[in-house]
Amino acid sequence: MIPTNCQNWLALGACVYADMSVSKALRMLGLVNFTKGVKQNHRKPIDVDKAIELREQGMTYQKIGEIMNVSFTTIRERLIEIGYNEVKK
Repeated sequence: MIPTNCQNWLALGACVYADMSVSKALRMLGLVNFTKGVKQNHRKPIDVDKAIELREQGMTYQKIGEIMNVSFTTIRERLIEIGYNEVKK
C-alpha cells in the first residue's frame, strides 16, 4: 500500500517521466475508478481466524457470510488474500 502522502507525488512523477496522462497515472495507482471518481476503501473488517475455523468445520462461504453479516464473496476474497488454501476432501 502506498502511503497517502506519497500518492500525488507518484502520480506527478508518472505524468512527467512516463509522459502519461493524469487520469492514467491515477488509475495505475488505484486512485480513480472510471465511473465513480476517487476510489475509497470501504472494506468491512472480518475475523479471518473465525472464518477459517468455520470453513474447516465444513460451513459454506454463504453460511459464514450470514454469520459474520457480510457477503460470501467477501469471505472468499479475504481468505484468498491471506493465502488460505483449502484441502479438498
